[in-house]
Amino acid sequence: MLLVLLALGIIVASGCAALLTLQTPRLSGSIGAGGTLAGCVLGLIPAAGRLVSGGSQTLQYGWSMPFGSFSLELDSLSAFFLLPVFVLSALAAVYGRQYLLHYNNAKRLGFCWFFYCLFIFCFGRFFFGLRRFFDFFGSFL
Repeated sequence: MLLVLLALGIIVASGCAALLTLQTPRLSGSIGAGGTLAGCVLGLIPAAGRLVSGGSQTLQYGWSMPFGSFSLELDSLSAFFLLPVFVLSALAAVYGRQYLLHYNNAKRLGFCWFFYCLFIFCFGRFFFGLRRFFDFFGSFL
């Protein structure tokens, strides 16, 4: 569970670092693609393990916000959807780095890598509590 959070954190941090290196497009691409690749590989480990072993892991922290506590759950369904997110994101980062090198002089590539990493984070975070999401909205039906 914590490895997936760490993986998503690495992905977001690499996107922010790529944004900070706008003036050097090659460095932005290396940081963005490298961090995305490292985060995706790290995220694959617990996702594949949870898919094979079954069951679920829950992380909960209480807070004073309405509707209860901060809760994340990694179950088999979440792991099933996280696997393609991490695999395809890593492959796209490797391909995208080479592809975007053609635009070194025309564009500031740090923005591309920042928003790509943010997209992966949002996708990964959505699939974290997928069963709870369906349970919550299923209660209204």
